Formats: sequence, C-alpha cells, structure tokens
Amino acid sequence: MPQKPEGKFITKVHGKLSKDVYHQGMGLTSTNGTPDVWYEGYHDTLWVEYKWWDNIPKEFNLCERKSSPKLSKLQQNWLARGYERASNVAVVVGSPHGAIFLPSMEWCGTVLRDNYHPLDVSSVADIIDTLVNALPKVTKYKL
Repeated sequence: MPQKPEGKFITKVHGKLSKDVYHQGMGLTSTNGTPDVWYEGYHDTLWVEYKWWDNIPKEFNLCERKSSPKLSKLQQNWLARGYERASNVAVVVGSPHGAIFLPSMEWCGTVLRDNYHPLDVSSVADIIDTLVNALPKVTKYKL
C-alpha cells in the first residue's frame, strides 16, 4: 500500500535527523491518543503528533470540531497531560508548501499561518534535534 502524504513527510524528516536522535513511531491505531512519534536525544525526549494539509488555511485550531484534520479528543488529552507533566510535546502541521511547528499547547488555540515562517523538512529535523540534544553529550567518567 502506498504511503500517505503525512507518512512521506515524517519519513523525510527522519532522514534529516542527526544520528544522535533515536525515534520510535507509534503507528498502531489503538494507541489511545499517543502522538505519532517519540524522539530521544542525549538530553531530553519529545513527543510529536503530525498532521497533514494539502494547503494550510490562513487560520485554524486543531482542537475545534470544524477543523480538518484535527486532533482527536484522546490526542488532545494525551498532549495536554504530557505538557502539564513537563514533557516536551508538539504538533507539526505539514503541507507541500512547508510545515508549522507548534509547541506548548499552541495547537489548541487559533493559529494564524502568517505568524509562522514555513519550515522545510531539514528545519523541522533541526528543531527536533535541538530540543532533544540541547546540552552536550554526556561522556563516561571515573568516580
């Protein structure tokens, strides 16, 4: 079965990640709102839910019923709970014209497309890499 645009986008982002970033897809349909991918670096972790639009509208809210695509209630709850517990969580909205990276609950408010610079896949990968590898690599030492 051919890969859908969202899956192709995620694959391209993963191809641009540094080798220091581990990632695990949560591709099962019965994951109860778990975001699409978990990332781990030397310093931290990040959960990302990906959404795909052929054309990102000028204004949207991924938590509103009229938005399509939108976050399911389970996804909203999972991301909000992660955020409240100080986990790094984000939603990335991709399109053929670029992506928008939405951290820190920005996805459940009104998002104005023109307030964001469209990101290419390399830039999305760089943001992920920076978030999980912000501190220098920890090396072994003797006690």
